[in-house]
Amino acid sequence: MYCAELSPRRMRGALTSFNEMFINVGIPIAYLANLLLQGLKDDWRWMLLSGTLPAGALFIATLFLPESPRWLLKRNRHEEAQKIVRHLISTDEDPALARRVTTQMMHDMKQDMQEDAVRWVDLFKQNRKVLAIGMAFAAIQQLVGCDAILFYSAITFKEHGVSEKLALVFVLVLGLCKLAFTILASMVVDQKSVGRRKPLLIGGVGCMLGTLVVALVAACPASEATAATIVTGVLVFISSFGFSYGPLCWLILAEMFNGPYRSKAMSLGSTINRSCSFVVTLLFLTLTQAITWTGTFMVFTTFGLVGVIFSYYCIPDLAGAKLGGVNAENTLQQPGSLNHSAPDTDFMDANKE
Repeated sequence: MYCAELSPRRMRGALTSFNEMFINVGIPIAYLANLLLQGLKDDWRWMLLSGTLPAGALFIATLFLPESPRWLLKRNRHEEAQKIVRHLISTDEDPALARRVTTQMMHDMKQDMQEDAVRWVDLFKQNRKVLAIGMAFAAIQQLVGCDAILFYSAITFKEHGVSEKLALVFVLVLGLCKLAFTILASMVVDQKSVGRRKPLLIGGVGCMLGTLVVALVAACPASEATAATIVTGVLVFISSFGFSYGPLCWLILAEMFNGPYRSKAMSLGSTINRSCSFVVTLLFLTLTQAITWTGTFMVFTTFGLVGVIFSYYCIPDLAGAKLGGVNAENTLQQPGSLNHSAPDTDFMDANKE
């Protein structure tokens, strides 16, 4: 939400996706640290301790972040908000254009602030259809199984014939693949010919196929071919997730809700998303014992199919639209026809000329 509010409209998809991208920078670094620390006395303690370094760096960097202009306006700190908005515009731009852009952005944000304070009950009363779609999407992002598959990937590989050392190497490769495809998604989601829906649908199909391959092959006798195929299926799944659900979930949620509702909707979506992650991760190993590895990955495949169908019929494409300015409910009229082009009347587009 913070990234979305501070991003120029034409760059919002890429900049908001940076959150997921840098999470995926940290994942392979963490795996690499585990590889390097493995074998030391009490190696697990050193692995946990290594996490304090990036956490400390994040804390220090947060002290230098500017406040959200919308938050400042809400507290009548107009000059500070205007100063931050001006910093979003390139210093190389024509001064007259910069003033027009600043004025327009401030006007849009003030319109949001004119709304009365939104209560939680208002969120459920006024945005029921959009809220249901957004929260279901937040849940689906985790129900397809990404966190559980990623967290237990080393166990999955070892269970199907991969050595412990090689399994850790493959886990590092998973993190690098997820990072690469998240970067790719951030590069294309703001292009008018691509938008949000195409990567979402392509990646959704990839997630479904990846888990389906693992489910089918896991029923076969252990062999080098079986192990290689399972590793490939997991790689396809993780890469597809990095191209679709991973970075696009939070971007789409931020774009679906008008300013007064966005913070509460994003908070609720985050709670649902993390709760689903907790449940799926907690039950993963139990499911593999109760219904076998094949059954567990067939469950993920089923949710993958549900995600693709849900994305096709329910998720709007708001690429380039004014943040919160498009009523997502108005875009949910005809199934399969949601690839709406972004409005051309965007002051930020003038920067291209």
